[in-house]
Amino acid sequence: MRIPTPGDIAYICKQIFETFGIQARPFDQDEIAAFLDGSAPADPPVIRTSDFLESFLIVRLPAGQQASAALVIGPSLFAVLPDKTALGVLNDNDVPNAKHAEWLRHYASLPVIDSMKLLHAGLLIHYLIHGEKLDIDAVLSHNLSRRPAGITADMIDISLSRRRENSLLHHDPAEEKDLMQHIRNGNKEEVLKAHASIQVHKLGTLSKRSHLRNRKNLAISAITLATRAAIDGGLLWEVAYTLSDLHIQHIEELKDISQVERALIEAFADFADRVRQNKERKGSGTVALCRNIIFNRLYEDITLEHLAAVTGLNASYLSQLFKKEVGTPVSEYIQRERIEEAKKLLELTDMPLADIGARLQFNDQSYFTKVFKKHAGMTPKQFRSSRNSAAAKRHNKDRQPVASTRE
Repeated sequence: MRIPTPGDIAYICKQIFETFGIQARPFDQDEIAAFLDGSAPADPPVIRTSDFLESFLIVRLPAGQQASAALVIGPSLFAVLPDKTALGVLNDNDVPNAKHAEWLRHYASLPVIDSMKLLHAGLLIHYLIHGEKLDIDAVLSHNLSRRPAGITADMIDISLSRRRENSLLHHDPAEEKDLMQHIRNGNKEEVLKAHASIQVHKLGTLSKRSHLRNRKNLAISAITLATRAAIDGGLLWEVAYTLSDLHIQHIEELKDISQVERALIEAFADFADRVRQNKERKGSGTVALCRNIIFNRLYEDITLEHLAAVTGLNASYLSQLFKKEVGTPVSEYIQRERIEEAKKLLELTDMPLADIGARLQFNDQSYFTKVFKKHAGMTPKQFRSSRNSAAAKRHNKDRQPVASTRE
């Protein structure tokens, strides 16, 4: 195949931008060596991700008519980066606050291309340049093999020898299995008993530098397992993942080991309680799937036809099955769930009533008020007022001075 000229490479770069909306330019030997920490560009395309979560696709260029060593395509992002996540990344990299706005604009300007699409783009670019067809599985394996190996076989062997010699064996996995089964069953009392029986010193070491960090890591690992167990037990997966996020975020803020232990127990109890509450509703797997979809898409337009398409059932049959198991028609259940969500927004936010109704798919304010009153026994305005009054009373009660015991 003819070796591409600098003009060919410039044309390919232009077409990459026009097709994918992503910048591409050739790097010379010194530039690419610095970019790849001294290593040479690989034959198959590789993806490198920066400390700032920017992704770069690197495609080697053939030696010949151009001095460039590789084509670098990027930066891009694998997924949209929420501002909160982006600020966390900037803080991790010690970026001054004065530069945050500039970086947020930079993130917002980057194209979003997931890793598989980016690798497939690399296969196409490699073919245009080298005339060689690559297998995606081989490229994936190559990208994996280029990751630095943090753990060697020797490290595993010596660690196992030391643990056995000093009787520092890990906990019996049956204990962990029992604990997770109790979460699946929604049995909080048994969860607490099972947790109390596990010896903390047998849970392993996930951080050698800090005992607090070690306990936090162990707690996070346990919550991850509990999340999966709760989902297996029928808990709506969005509820389970949200619980997991909140409990882990809480644990990360703690400064004391005893607080971490207490927070972990509370997380286990929370999962078990919610699984139990969910089981009390009962219902088949089909209805559980419908409830999950409704929960996740409460702010969107949900139709019986969509639920029927997802479940693979006839709409009429699904409607009858849902009413039989839940006790209400699908449309009324959706309406009721939206009113419950509206209650939370009325109590926990200052969002205007009209905005709440519109967000939850009610046609107009009067219709929202009518439906809300039907389910809650009062109008949205009355509900918010009653909750504000109750909150004010609790606040005033908490602030009352303690009576003096002196005469």
